[in-house]
Amino acid sequence: IVAAGRKKYLSAEITATLVRPRPILVHVSGTVLNPGIYTVNAIDRPNRLIEMANTPKRDQSSNESRDVLRGMSTRNILIKHQDGSQDRVDIPKYFSTHEDRWNPYLREGDYLVAPNKNLSKFVFAVYGQVNEPGRYELIDGDSLTDAIGIAQGLTPLALSDRTIFSRLNENGTTLSER
Repeated sequence: IVAAGRKKYLSAEITATLVRPRPILVHVSGTVLNPGIYTVNAIDRPNRLIEMANTPKRDQSSNESRDVLRGMSTRNILIKHQDGSQDRVDIPKYFSTHEDRWNPYLREGDYLVAPNKNLSKFVFAVYGQVNEPGRYELIDGDSLTDAIGIAQGLTPLALSDRTIFSRLNENGTTLSER
């Protein structure tokens, strides 16, 4: 816009202001309260779309909403793009690292699939002096640093040199510590 304006108005200062981002249509399916097609802005990310798809409607109970949110994976969301490429979305990792690759911008025609999470098999837990203690989905490639980040980091009272790392054996019968 600016380049075209400068060709016609040589001495004028040309500026352009975006009034509103372009709306796009994105499909949502899987473990969400309200699957369907949503209109979002081209600057929105999957976490915003998941929030929209999990906003209860008038006829939906808070129990129904709570059950869906408990069962939905926030670390293994898949975005299928129209060009055939795919991205994996990891919302907790995005908020702990602020890396765009874990929550990329949505594109026109994207198809977002939110699967169930499996906290009986693929899980890690972080307890003690972290900001959000609890059980979290384990994803291939997660490190101890990732686990602490997903638990929103250490509190000011934490003694990082006194961290205990425990692991169950494959049978789930013996706990070893490091």
